[in-house]
Amino acid sequence: MSEINFVKKSGNIGPVLLSVLANNFKTEAPYITSLNGESITVFVALSTPEEMGLKFAKAILEHKFERATLNLDLDANDLCKVVFAIQNRTWKLTKFKSNTEYSFKQLDVMVENPDELKQSYQRFASLVDGKSLCKELAESPSNHIFPESFASVCSSLAQYGIEVEVLGIEEIKRLKMGALLAVAQGSNKEPKVVVLRYNGAPGKSGSIAFIGKGVCFDSGGLFIKDQVMMPKMKYDKSGAAAVVGGIMAVASQKLATNVIGVVGLVENMPDANAIKPSDIVTSMSGKTIEVADPDAEGRLVLADCIYYTEQKFHPSVIISLATLTADTIACLAHEYAGLFTRNDKLADTLFQAGVSSGDSLWRLPLGEAFLEMTKSDIADLKNVGIMYKGDNASAAEFLHNFVDSSDFAHLDISGMVWCDEPSLTKAKGATGYGVSFVEQLARVLHVS
Repeated sequence: MSEINFVKKSGNIGPVLLSVLANNFKTEAPYITSLNGESITVFVALSTPEEMGLKFAKAILEHKFERATLNLDLDANDLCKVVFAIQNRTWKLTKFKSNTEYSFKQLDVMVENPDELKQSYQRFASLVDGKSLCKELAESPSNHIFPESFASVCSSLAQYGIEVEVLGIEEIKRLKMGALLAVAQGSNKEPKVVVLRYNGAPGKSGSIAFIGKGVCFDSGGLFIKDQVMMPKMKYDKSGAAAVVGGIMAVASQKLATNVIGVVGLVENMPDANAIKPSDIVTSMSGKTIEVADPDAEGRLVLADCIYYTEQKFHPSVIISLATLTADTIACLAHEYAGLFTRNDKLADTLFQAGVSSGDSLWRLPLGEAFLEMTKSDIADLKNVGIMYKGDNASAAEFLHNFVDSSDFAHLDISGMVWCDEPSLTKAKGATGYGVSFVEQLARVLHVS
């Protein structure tokens, strides 16, 4: 991740990239020209601050600049948005490279009042840190990030004032989280449940709870995935990564709100002990679940985590984030996450938080027909409805079975967490989707 320095404007900028907004210059892509052999000027078309930052980032990456200087005549908020776009878009996972890999290391921002701009950028800096952690967790392969190592990363967040509790397999068994344990039983990696608590408003009794699906690798279990989808399944922990990164962003700013994060960390593997189609498991709630599809494992993990969270912490609102179904990608492509809730007021709040944060959502329907799909002939519930029909909505209704009195919404973020082909707005790999949403919602969804 690049370092940001706010420096006082001067006539000498050194042999670095100089980016200048040209008021009358119209072009879609950055235009680059050499100046005196030392500096480079990048002209961009007039556009939003975010688009300007992305175009500057494109120039930085294409020309492999390790350092750049911004010299823009913008107000503080717009300049912060440009810097944020550059810093977020130029992030790249390089820790697994044996040879030195190019990376963008430093951005100097020329301003009249450096201290004032540094203060203005604090929120953006927290979001960059949270998104960087989210992307690293999501993109790292399962031999490096598995339940225990993921939990270890969570423990390190205590430095931000977050209370971290890690539940191991014996504690999970005592809690009778039979649905989560069923998913984990095919792997030699023991499951973990991590609880993150940030109490920034001690006088308030309520809290917002975010539940993240943390399937560190999803082979599909005995319904094993094909060679096209299997390599992407390191991203099945992206919901948990978003929750962790989002709460880190909230806590690092010391926001006056109470936030809980609970992430269920497992692997879904196909060994001789793996859960089988038609097996019946008993969830922590006592409800029995017919496992119609071992590859619909995420909702089993979330079911126990949601029930545990409500029973232990009684939050006002519970929001689950998960890469849960391909149906949502079929509906919304890679443009929106699916929003499912029966609460219209909550839906409006979440939608607006998505707009404000840039983590776009679109509401999809729920109803009795989808709830009916979750019923089993031989158990209380089954983990898939009618195969390949309305699976995203029936999955959301399935999760709703484990909520009692808290307001509840589910976000299916399957299409938003990774990018196969880089574009102006997204780098190839993990996107960090969800971090900005969690942070924004913690700001606006006040509880008493």
